[in-house]
Amino acid sequence: MVTRVGNVPLNNRLAKLEPNDEGSDAAWHDYIQRWTRLNCQRAGAALLAALLLLIPLWQ
Repeated sequence: MVTRVGNVPLNNRLAKLEPNDEGSDAAWHDYIQRWTRLNCQRAGAALLAALLLLIPLWQ
């Protein structure tokens, strides 16, 4: 869900960006910050899912 709602739209916006346009540096900076945050959320969700799958093994 994080990928579909967050990362994909960011990637689509970045694909439309012209490298030499004014403001492309700011757009890249914003992209990197937001994409990194979303990627950390995705990693956290994957870890949580793995832990939830392992709970029955500990009981």
